[in-house]
Amino acid sequence: MLHFVFSFFFPFLAMGKSSSESADWKKKQAVTYASFSYVNHVASSLTHIFYATTNGILRFNKQTNEWEPPLTGTNGTNSLNGEEVKRIWAGTFGDKLYAETELGLYEYDLLFESWFPITELPKLEKNYEHIAPSQTLIPPVGSNYFGDGNFVDLHGRRYSIRDAIDDNSGTLWIGTWGYGPAKASASSWVMELLPFGLIQNRTDAIYVEDTLIWFAGSTLGQPRTGITAMTRDASQFFHIESGVSSDLPPVDVNCLAGDAKSLYVGTSTGLTILERQFWRQIRSVDRRHGLGDDNVLSLKKIGDSLFVGTAGGLTLIHHNLDSIRQVYPNQFSNRAVYDLERIGDFLWLATDAGAFRLSLISGELHEFIDTTQLIFSRVFDIEQSGENIWLAATNGLVKVNARTGVVTSFQDLSTRTSVRALAVNDKIAAVASDRGLTVFVLEGKNPRTWEFTTDDGLASNYVFDLYIDGDYIWVATDQGVTRFHWNDPKYISNR
Repeated sequence: MLHFVFSFFFPFLAMGKSSSESADWKKKQAVTYASFSYVNHVASSLTHIFYATTNGILRFNKQTNEWEPPLTGTNGTNSLNGEEVKRIWAGTFGDKLYAETELGLYEYDLLFESWFPITELPKLEKNYEHIAPSQTLIPPVGSNYFGDGNFVDLHGRRYSIRDAIDDNSGTLWIGTWGYGPAKASASSWVMELLPFGLIQNRTDAIYVEDTLIWFAGSTLGQPRTGITAMTRDASQFFHIESGVSSDLPPVDVNCLAGDAKSLYVGTSTGLTILERQFWRQIRSVDRRHGLGDDNVLSLKKIGDSLFVGTAGGLTLIHHNLDSIRQVYPNQFSNRAVYDLERIGDFLWLATDAGAFRLSLISGELHEFIDTTQLIFSRVFDIEQSGENIWLAATNGLVKVNARTGVVTSFQDLSTRTSVRALAVNDKIAAVASDRGLTVFVLEGKNPRTWEFTTDDGLASNYVFDLYIDGDYIWVATDQGVTRFHWNDPKYISNR
Protein backbone atom coordinates (compact mmCIF):
# COMPACT_ATOMS: atom_id res chain seq x y z
CA MET A 1 0.00 0.00 0.00
CA LEU A 2 2.77 2.44 0.85
CA HIS A 3 4.44 2.13 -2.52
CA PHE A 4 1.07 2.81 -4.12
CA VAL A 5 0.77 6.06 -2.17
CA PHE A 6 4.30 7.14 -3.08
CA SER A 7 3.99 6.50 -6.81
CA PHE A 8 0.56 8.09 -6.97
CA PHE A 9 1.57 11.39 -5.42
CA PHE A 10 5.16 11.78 -6.57
CA PRO A 11 4.41 13.05 -10.11
CA PHE A 12 2.48 15.96 -8.64
CA LEU A 13 5.38 16.89 -6.38
CA ALA A 14 7.55 17.80 -9.33
CA MET A 15 5.20 20.54 -10.48
CA GLY A 16 6.43 23.17 -8.05
CA LYS A 17 4.34 26.00 -6.65
CA SER A 18 0.59 25.82 -6.98
CA SER A 19 -1.26 28.76 -8.46
CA SER A 20 -4.05 28.37 -5.94
CA GLU A 21 -2.01 29.09 -2.84
CA SER A 22 -4.29 30.45 -0.18
CA ALA A 23 -4.09 34.09 0.85
CA ASP A 24 -4.20 32.86 4.46
CA TRP A 25 -0.67 31.56 3.96
CA LYS A 26 0.69 35.12 3.83
CA LYS A 27 -1.34 36.35 6.78
CA LYS A 28 -0.30 33.89 9.41
CA GLN A 29 2.61 34.60 11.73
CA ALA A 30 3.24 30.88 12.16
CA VAL A 31 1.93 27.65 10.68
CA THR A 32 3.08 24.31 12.07
CA TYR A 33 3.27 21.09 10.07
CA ALA A 34 3.37 17.95 12.16
CA SER A 35 2.06 14.40 12.06
CA PHE A 36 -1.66 14.59 11.31
CA SER A 37 -2.09 10.82 11.21
CA TYR A 38 -4.63 10.68 14.03
CA VAL A 39 -8.00 12.16 13.10
CA ASN A 40 -10.71 12.53 15.76
CA HIS A 41 -13.53 14.20 13.86
CA VAL A 42 -14.54 15.49 10.40
CA ALA A 43 -16.75 18.42 9.32
CA SER A 44 -17.72 20.09 6.04
CA SER A 45 -18.84 23.35 4.48
CA LEU A 46 -19.85 23.82 0.86
CA THR A 47 -16.22 24.51 -0.08
CA HIS A 48 -14.02 22.82 2.52
CA ILE A 49 -13.49 19.65 4.52
CA PHE A 50 -12.11 20.03 8.06
CA TYR A 51 -10.21 17.25 9.83
CA ALA A 52 -9.74 17.60 13.59
CA THR A 53 -6.50 15.85 14.55
CA THR A 54 -4.27 15.42 17.57
CA ASN A 55 -2.01 18.19 16.22
CA GLY A 56 -4.45 20.72 14.79
CA ILE A 57 -7.10 21.21 12.12
CA LEU A 58 -6.59 20.40 8.44
CA ARG A 59 -8.42 22.16 5.60
CA PHE A 60 -9.07 20.52 2.24
CA ASN A 61 -10.52 22.70 -0.53
CA LYS A 62 -13.15 20.66 -2.38
CA GLN A 63 -13.34 23.14 -5.26
CA THR A 64 -9.62 23.10 -6.10
CA ASN A 65 -9.01 19.57 -4.78
CA GLU A 66 -6.01 20.86 -2.82
CA TRP A 67 -4.88 21.26 0.75
CA GLU A 68 -4.74 24.69 2.33
CA PRO A 69 -2.53 25.70 5.29
CA PRO A 70 -3.70 23.97 8.47
CA LEU A 71 -5.13 25.85 11.43
CA THR A 72 -2.06 25.36 13.60
CA GLY A 73 0.46 27.72 15.11
CA THR A 74 -0.71 31.19 16.01
CA ASN A 75 -1.47 34.63 14.66
CA GLY A 76 -1.51 36.16 18.11
CA THR A 77 -2.20 34.92 21.61
CA ASN A 78 -5.54 33.28 20.83
CA SER A 79 -4.76 29.90 19.31
CA LEU A 80 -5.15 26.16 19.74
CA ASN A 81 -1.41 25.66 19.44
CA GLY A 82 -0.40 22.35 21.00
CA GLU A 83 -3.95 21.28 21.84
CA GLU A 84 -5.57 18.10 20.56
CA VAL A 85 -8.82 18.90 18.74
CA LYS A 86 -11.47 16.39 19.79
CA ARG A 87 -14.42 17.55 17.67
CA ILE A 88 -15.15 20.16 15.02
CA TRP A 89 -18.28 21.74 13.50
CA ALA A 90 -18.59 23.86 10.35
CA GLY A 91 -21.39 25.99 8.96
CA THR A 92 -22.74 25.33 5.47
CA PHE A 93 -21.32 28.52 3.99
CA GLY A 94 -17.99 28.36 5.82
CA ASP A 95 -18.76 31.42 7.94
CA LYS A 96 -18.78 29.47 11.21
CA LEU A 97 -16.23 27.05 12.63
CA TYR A 98 -16.18 25.60 16.13
CA ALA A 99 -13.81 23.22 17.85
CA GLU A 100 -13.65 21.31 21.11
CA THR A 101 -10.47 20.49 23.01
CA GLU A 102 -9.85 19.19 26.52
CA LEU A 103 -9.93 22.82 27.65
CA GLY A 104 -13.39 23.52 26.25
CA LEU A 105 -15.22 24.96 23.23
CA TYR A 106 -13.81 27.56 20.83
CA GLU A 107 -15.09 29.65 17.95
CA TYR A 108 -12.85 30.61 15.05
CA ASP A 109 -12.93 34.30 14.12
CA LEU A 110 -12.41 34.53 10.35
CA LEU A 111 -11.53 38.23 10.47
CA PHE A 112 -8.81 38.00 13.11
CA GLU A 113 -7.89 34.38 12.33
CA SER A 114 -7.93 33.53 16.02
CA TRP A 115 -9.77 31.19 18.35
CA PHE A 116 -11.94 32.53 21.18
CA PRO A 117 -13.49 30.46 24.00
CA ILE A 118 -17.26 30.02 24.16
CA THR A 119 -19.50 28.43 26.78
CA GLU A 120 -21.84 26.47 24.53
CA LEU A 121 -22.21 25.39 20.92
CA PRO A 122 -24.86 27.46 19.09
CA LYS A 123 -27.32 26.03 16.60
CA LEU A 124 -25.58 25.47 13.30
CA GLU A 125 -26.88 24.90 9.78
CA LYS A 126 -24.91 22.00 8.27
CA ASN A 127 -24.72 20.35 4.85
CA TYR A 128 -23.29 17.03 6.09
CA GLU A 129 -24.06 14.13 8.38
CA HIS A 130 -21.87 11.68 10.26
CA ILE A 131 -22.20 8.11 9.06
CA ALA A 132 -21.08 4.70 10.28
CA PRO A 133 -18.18 3.06 8.41
CA SER A 134 -19.42 1.20 5.36
CA GLN A 135 -19.39 -2.58 5.37
CA THR A 136 -18.30 -2.65 1.71
CA LEU A 137 -15.45 -0.14 1.77
CA ILE A 138 -12.57 -1.01 -0.56
CA PRO A 139 -9.28 0.00 1.15
CA PRO A 140 -6.06 1.13 -0.59
CA VAL A 141 -4.10 -1.44 -2.57
CA GLY A 142 -2.42 -3.97 -0.31
CA SER A 143 -4.77 -3.43 2.64
CA ASN A 144 -7.54 -5.61 4.00
CA TYR A 145 -10.82 -4.20 5.32
CA PHE A 146 -12.90 -6.10 7.85
CA GLY A 147 -16.20 -4.26 7.45
CA ASP A 148 -16.21 -2.93 11.01
CA GLY A 149 -14.23 0.26 10.49
CA ASN A 150 -10.87 -1.49 10.86
CA PHE A 151 -8.30 -2.29 8.20
CA VAL A 152 -4.86 -3.88 8.13
CA ASP A 153 -2.16 -2.38 5.93
CA LEU A 154 0.38 -4.15 3.73
CA HIS A 155 2.68 -4.64 6.72
CA GLY A 156 0.10 -6.21 9.03
CA ARG A 157 -0.57 -3.11 11.14
CA ARG A 158 -4.14 -2.50 12.24
CA TYR A 159 -5.79 0.92 11.87
CA SER A 160 -9.33 2.17 12.36
CA ILE A 161 -11.77 4.69 10.94
CA ARG A 162 -12.50 7.21 13.68
CA ASP A 163 -15.11 9.32 11.84
CA ALA A 164 -16.78 9.65 8.43
CA ILE A 165 -19.22 12.15 6.91
CA ASP A 166 -21.43 12.35 3.83
CA ASP A 167 -21.70 15.89 2.40
CA ASN A 168 -24.10 14.84 -0.38
CA SER A 169 -21.46 15.55 -3.05
CA GLY A 170 -20.88 11.91 -4.00
CA THR A 171 -17.81 11.67 -1.79
CA LEU A 172 -17.44 10.31 1.73
CA TRP A 173 -14.81 12.04 3.85
CA ILE A 174 -13.01 9.77 6.30
CA GLY A 175 -10.74 10.32 9.28
CA THR A 176 -8.52 7.39 10.20
CA TRP A 177 -6.63 6.73 13.40
CA GLY A 178 -3.06 6.18 12.24
CA TYR A 179 -3.15 7.03 8.52
CA GLY A 180 -4.69 10.48 8.62
CA PRO A 181 -7.33 11.88 6.21
CA ALA A 182 -8.99 9.82 3.50
CA LYS A 183 -11.96 9.90 1.17
CA ALA A 184 -14.09 7.38 -0.70
CA SER A 185 -16.55 7.40 -3.55
CA ALA A 186 -20.14 7.10 -2.33
CA SER A 187 -20.89 4.83 -5.30
CA SER A 188 -17.82 2.64 -5.73
CA TRP A 189 -16.69 2.72 -2.05
CA VAL A 190 -13.04 2.87 -3.15
CA MET A 191 -10.99 4.50 -0.38
CA GLU A 192 -8.13 6.89 -1.14
CA LEU A 193 -5.63 8.14 1.45
CA LEU A 194 -4.92 11.89 1.44
CA PRO A 195 -1.43 12.23 2.95
CA PHE A 196 -0.75 15.61 4.53
CA GLY A 197 1.89 16.74 7.00
CA LEU A 198 4.91 14.94 8.40
CA ILE A 199 5.19 11.22 8.92
CA GLN A 200 6.69 11.95 12.36
CA ASN A 201 6.83 15.01 14.61
CA ARG A 202 10.50 15.00 15.55
CA THR A 203 12.49 16.81 12.85
CA ASP A 204 16.27 17.15 13.08
CA ALA A 205 17.12 17.83 9.44
CA ILE A 206 15.80 20.05 6.65
CA TYR A 207 17.06 19.52 3.11
CA VAL A 208 15.93 21.90 0.35
CA GLU A 209 15.76 21.27 -3.40
CA ASP A 210 14.27 23.30 -6.26
CA THR A 211 10.70 22.02 -5.87
CA LEU A 212 10.80 20.01 -2.64
CA ILE A 213 11.67 20.43 1.02
CA TRP A 214 12.64 17.25 2.88
CA PHE A 215 12.24 16.61 6.63
CA ALA A 216 13.60 13.79 8.79
CA GLY A 217 14.70 13.14 12.35
CA SER A 218 15.04 10.82 15.31
CA THR A 219 12.46 8.06 15.65
CA LEU A 220 11.96 8.23 19.43
CA GLY A 221 9.58 5.27 19.36
CA GLN A 222 6.96 7.02 17.22
CA PRO A 223 4.37 4.69 15.61
CA ARG A 224 5.29 5.58 12.02
CA THR A 225 8.67 7.06 11.17
CA GLY A 226 10.69 8.03 8.12
CA ILE A 227 11.28 10.89 5.71
CA THR A 228 8.76 13.47 4.49
CA ALA A 229 8.91 15.37 1.20
CA MET A 230 6.79 18.49 0.76
CA THR A 231 6.21 20.75 -2.23
CA ARG A 232 7.54 24.25 -1.70
CA ASP A 233 4.01 25.61 -1.30
CA ALA A 234 3.19 22.86 1.24
CA SER A 235 0.14 21.72 -0.70
CA GLN A 236 1.27 18.12 -1.24
CA PHE A 237 3.29 15.61 0.77
CA PHE A 238 4.64 12.11 0.41
CA HIS A 239 6.39 9.81 2.85
CA ILE A 240 9.21 7.30 2.72
CA GLU A 241 8.39 5.16 5.72
CA SER A 242 11.19 3.54 7.67
CA GLY A 243 11.10 0.10 9.24
CA VAL A 244 8.60 -1.42 6.80
CA SER A 245 11.26 -2.90 4.54
CA SER A 246 15.02 -3.28 4.38
CA ASP A 247 15.34 -0.16 2.18
CA LEU A 248 15.22 2.30 5.09
CA PRO A 249 15.78 0.91 8.60
CA PRO A 250 13.90 2.42 11.58
CA VAL A 251 16.84 4.47 12.85
CA ASP A 252 17.47 8.14 13.62
CA VAL A 253 18.07 10.33 10.57
CA ASN A 254 20.55 13.15 11.24
CA CYS A 255 21.01 14.70 7.79
CA LEU A 256 20.02 14.50 4.12
CA ALA A 257 21.56 15.32 0.74
CA GLY A 258 20.68 14.51 -2.82
CA ASP A 259 21.33 14.68 -6.53
CA ALA A 260 19.32 13.88 -9.66
CA LYS A 261 19.46 10.13 -9.11
CA SER A 262 19.80 9.52 -5.39
CA LEU A 263 18.79 10.62 -1.91
CA TYR A 264 21.57 10.31 0.68
CA VAL A 265 20.38 9.62 4.21
CA GLY A 266 22.77 10.08 7.11
CA THR A 267 21.65 7.99 10.07
CA SER A 268 22.92 6.95 13.50
CA THR A 269 23.97 3.58 12.01
CA GLY A 270 25.61 4.70 8.77
CA LEU A 271 24.80 6.11 5.35
CA THR A 272 21.82 4.85 3.35
CA ILE A 273 21.54 5.69 -0.36
CA LEU A 274 18.10 5.52 -2.00
CA GLU A 275 17.37 5.69 -5.72
CA ARG A 276 14.69 8.23 -6.58
CA GLN A 277 12.44 6.23 -8.89
CA PHE A 278 11.05 3.74 -6.38
CA TRP A 279 12.95 4.84 -3.23
CA ARG A 280 14.75 1.54 -2.97
CA GLN A 281 18.14 1.21 -1.31
CA ILE A 282 21.14 1.30 -3.62
CA ARG A 283 23.74 0.86 -0.94
CA SER A 284 24.39 1.05 2.78
CA VAL A 285 27.76 2.34 4.02
CA ASP A 286 29.06 2.15 7.58
CA ARG A 287 32.32 1.92 9.50
CA ARG A 288 33.07 -1.50 8.05
CA HIS A 289 33.22 0.09 4.60
CA GLY A 290 35.47 2.99 5.63
CA LEU A 291 33.36 5.62 7.40
CA GLY A 292 35.04 7.33 10.33
CA ASP A 293 32.07 6.39 12.50
CA ASP A 294 28.61 4.86 12.05
CA ASN A 295 26.95 8.03 13.35
CA VAL A 296 26.64 10.26 10.26
CA LEU A 297 26.13 13.93 11.22
CA SER A 298 26.55 15.87 7.97
CA LEU A 299 26.61 15.40 4.19
CA LYS A 300 27.71 17.48 1.21
CA LYS A 301 27.46 16.30 -2.41
CA ILE A 302 29.92 18.04 -4.77
CA GLY A 303 30.07 16.72 -8.32
CA ASP A 304 30.69 12.98 -8.19
CA SER A 305 32.03 13.22 -4.65
CA LEU A 306 30.12 12.86 -1.39
CA PHE A 307 31.70 14.23 1.78
CA VAL A 308 30.42 12.47 4.90
CA GLY A 309 30.90 14.06 8.31
CA THR A 310 30.63 11.57 11.15
CA ALA A 311 31.07 11.47 14.91
CA GLY A 312 34.60 10.18 14.20
CA GLY A 313 35.95 12.23 11.32
CA LEU A 314 35.45 13.14 7.65
CA THR A 315 35.08 10.58 4.86
CA LEU A 316 35.15 11.13 1.10
CA ILE A 317 33.15 8.79 -1.12
CA HIS A 318 34.37 9.32 -4.67
CA HIS A 319 33.68 8.30 -8.27
CA ASN A 320 30.05 7.22 -7.79
CA LEU A 321 30.74 5.11 -4.68
CA ASP A 322 33.78 3.37 -6.19
CA SER A 323 36.23 4.57 -3.54
CA ILE A 324 36.01 5.54 0.14
CA ARG A 325 38.79 7.17 2.12
CA GLN A 326 39.32 9.18 5.27
CA VAL A 327 40.17 12.88 4.89
CA TYR A 328 42.99 14.03 7.21
CA PRO A 329 42.46 11.07 9.56
CA ASN A 330 45.09 12.27 12.02
CA GLN A 331 43.52 15.73 12.29
CA PHE A 332 39.93 14.52 12.66
CA SER A 333 40.38 11.19 14.42
CA ASN A 334 37.51 10.83 16.92
CA ARG A 335 36.35 14.37 16.08
CA ALA A 336 32.69 15.05 15.32
CA VAL A 337 32.01 16.87 12.04
CA TYR A 338 28.67 18.61 12.62
CA ASP A 339 28.28 20.54 9.38
CA LEU A 340 29.76 20.83 5.89
CA GLU A 341 29.34 23.93 3.74
CA ARG A 342 30.78 24.58 0.29
CA ILE A 343 31.91 28.19 -0.14
CA GLY A 344 33.62 28.86 -3.47
CA ASP A 345 36.49 26.43 -3.97
CA PHE A 346 36.56 25.47 -0.31
CA LEU A 347 34.71 23.07 1.94
CA TRP A 348 34.19 24.50 5.42
CA LEU A 349 33.90 22.08 8.31
CA ALA A 350 32.18 22.72 11.65
CA THR A 351 33.68 20.31 14.20
CA ASP A 352 34.04 19.81 17.93
CA ALA A 353 37.62 21.05 17.52
CA GLY A 354 36.66 24.31 15.80
CA ALA A 355 36.20 25.32 12.17
CA PHE A 356 38.39 24.29 9.24
CA ARG A 357 38.68 25.14 5.56
CA LEU A 358 39.55 22.43 3.04
CA SER A 359 40.65 23.44 -0.46
CA LEU A 360 38.75 21.46 -3.08
CA ILE A 361 41.57 22.14 -5.56
CA SER A 362 44.81 21.55 -3.63
CA GLY A 363 43.45 19.51 -0.74
CA GLU A 364 45.16 21.78 1.80
CA LEU A 365 43.51 22.13 5.22
CA HIS A 366 43.58 25.27 7.36
CA GLU A 367 42.13 25.88 10.80
CA PHE A 368 40.06 29.02 11.33
CA ILE A 369 41.47 31.24 14.08
CA ASP A 370 38.85 33.41 15.75
CA THR A 371 40.53 36.72 16.59
CA THR A 372 37.55 37.71 18.76
CA GLN A 373 38.18 34.61 20.91
CA LEU A 374 34.49 33.69 21.08
CA ILE A 375 35.14 30.26 19.57
CA PHE A 376 37.10 28.05 21.95
CA SER A 377 36.17 24.57 20.73
CA ARG A 378 32.96 23.37 19.12
CA VAL A 379 31.45 24.93 16.00
CA PHE A 380 28.05 23.47 15.15
CA ASP A 381 26.96 25.13 11.92
CA ILE A 382 28.40 27.21 9.08
CA GLU A 383 26.40 29.30 6.61
CA GLN A 384 27.17 31.86 3.91
CA SER A 385 25.30 35.03 2.99
CA GLY A 386 26.88 37.22 0.33
CA GLU A 387 30.49 37.90 1.24
CA ASN A 388 29.97 36.89 4.87
CA ILE A 389 30.62 33.48 6.41
CA TRP A 390 28.82 32.73 9.67
CA LEU A 391 29.80 30.21 12.34
CA ALA A 392 27.56 29.08 15.21
CA ALA A 393 29.47 28.17 18.37
CA THR A 394 28.46 27.25 21.90
CA ASN A 395 28.21 30.81 23.19
CA GLY A 396 27.38 32.85 20.11
CA LEU A 397 27.99 33.62 16.46
CA VAL A 398 31.04 34.70 14.50
CA LYS A 399 30.86 36.54 11.18
CA VAL A 400 33.81 36.51 8.80
CA ASN A 401 33.94 38.88 5.84
CA ALA A 402 35.51 36.73 3.12
CA ARG A 403 36.68 39.80 1.18
CA THR A 404 38.22 41.90 3.97
CA GLY A 405 38.95 39.22 6.55
CA VAL A 406 37.23 41.25 9.29
CA VAL A 407 35.87 39.04 12.08
CA THR A 408 32.87 40.09 14.20
CA SER A 409 31.36 38.18 17.10
CA PHE A 410 27.82 38.17 18.46
CA GLN A 411 27.57 36.79 21.96
CA ASP A 412 24.55 34.69 22.89
CA LEU A 413 24.06 33.75 26.53
CA SER A 414 22.18 30.57 25.68
CA THR A 415 23.30 27.55 27.66
CA ARG A 416 22.45 25.11 24.90
CA THR A 417 25.52 23.04 24.02
CA SER A 418 24.26 20.14 21.90
CA VAL A 419 22.64 21.69 18.81
CA ARG A 420 23.14 25.23 17.46
CA ALA A 421 21.32 25.32 14.13
CA LEU A 422 21.99 28.47 12.11
CA ALA A 423 20.34 30.28 9.19
CA VAL A 424 21.36 33.65 7.76
CA ASN A 425 20.61 36.16 5.04
CA ASP A 426 21.58 39.81 4.50
CA LYS A 427 19.13 41.03 7.17
CA ILE A 428 19.13 38.48 9.98
CA ALA A 429 21.07 35.67 11.59
CA ALA A 430 18.85 33.10 13.32
CA VAL A 431 20.24 30.53 15.73
CA ALA A 432 18.69 27.85 17.93
CA SER A 433 18.89 28.56 21.64
CA ASP A 434 17.69 27.00 24.88
CA ARG A 435 14.73 29.39 24.71
CA GLY A 436 13.65 28.52 21.18
CA LEU A 437 14.96 30.83 18.48
CA THR A 438 17.29 33.84 18.75
CA VAL A 439 17.32 36.26 15.82
CA PHE A 440 20.02 38.91 15.38
CA VAL A 441 18.80 41.85 13.26
CA LEU A 442 21.77 42.98 11.20
CA GLU A 443 20.90 46.65 10.90
CA GLY A 444 23.02 49.57 12.05
CA LYS A 445 26.04 49.45 14.32
CA ASN A 446 24.22 47.79 17.20
CA PRO A 447 22.17 44.80 15.98
CA ARG A 448 18.94 44.09 17.83
CA THR A 449 18.11 40.68 19.20
CA TRP A 450 14.70 38.96 19.17
CA GLU A 451 13.67 35.87 21.06
CA PHE A 452 10.90 33.69 19.61
CA THR A 453 9.29 30.83 21.53
CA THR A 454 6.11 28.76 21.59
CA ASP A 455 4.34 31.94 22.73
CA ASP A 456 5.03 33.32 19.25
CA GLY A 457 3.80 30.19 17.48
CA LEU A 458 6.79 27.83 17.39
CA ALA A 459 5.82 24.19 17.68
CA SER A 460 8.39 23.73 20.44
CA ASN A 461 11.31 25.54 22.04
CA TYR A 462 13.59 22.60 21.16
CA VAL A 463 14.93 23.69 17.76
CA PHE A 464 17.17 21.37 15.73
CA ASP A 465 17.44 22.88 12.24
CA LEU A 466 16.61 26.11 10.40
CA TYR A 467 16.12 27.27 6.84
CA ILE A 468 15.36 30.83 5.68
CA ASP A 469 12.90 30.98 2.80
CA GLY A 470 12.43 34.65 1.90
CA ASP A 471 10.41 36.34 4.64
CA TYR A 472 9.94 33.02 6.44
CA ILE A 473 12.03 30.62 8.50
CA TRP A 474 11.37 26.90 8.57
CA VAL A 475 11.97 25.89 12.19
CA ALA A 476 12.47 22.16 12.82
CA THR A 477 11.58 21.00 16.34
CA ASP A 478 10.68 17.88 18.28
CA GLN A 479 6.98 18.69 17.80
CA GLY A 480 6.95 19.41 14.08
CA VAL A 481 8.14 22.12 11.71
CA THR A 482 6.92 25.71 11.95
CA ARG A 483 6.95 28.11 9.00
CA PHE A 484 7.55 31.38 10.84
CA HIS A 485 7.08 34.85 9.33
CA TRP A 486 10.10 36.68 10.70
CA ASN A 487 9.79 39.74 8.44
CA ASP A 488 6.32 40.90 9.46
CA PRO A 489 6.68 44.70 10.02
CA LYS A 490 3.71 44.91 12.38
CA TYR A 491 5.00 42.07 14.47
CA ILE A 492 8.60 43.32 14.57
CA SER A 493 7.55 46.81 15.68
CA ASN A 494 6.18 45.30 18.89
CA ARG A 495 9.37 43.51 19.86
